[in-house]
Amino acid sequence: DVNLYFNDHDDRATAEIEVMVAETGSRRKGIAREALCLFMAYASSDLGVRTFRAKILEDNAPSIALFGSLGFAETKRVAVFQEVHMELAVAGGVA
Repeated sequence: DVNLYFNDHDDRATAEIEVMVAETGSRRKGIAREALCLFMAYASSDLGVRTFRAKILEDNAPSIALFGSLGFAETKRVAVFQEVHMELAVAGGVA
């Protein structure tokens, strides 16, 4: 499950992205990485997204590592929601 939200009304080129592999036996097999890469490529080339933002629960180390390995950098932590916010800026598209 990959979702994209255009919830920054001041910046239509920024979108929040999330991914979930619900089936436990299907995790840690590269499915989330592949889904994210494909969806980000589509969003950047066809929808004009230039910045992707991810909000991840701070105790979800595998997800933080996944987004970090894709080039996302931590931008802030929101203690009240126990979240790590990460962003990735793309110039002309996602490889």
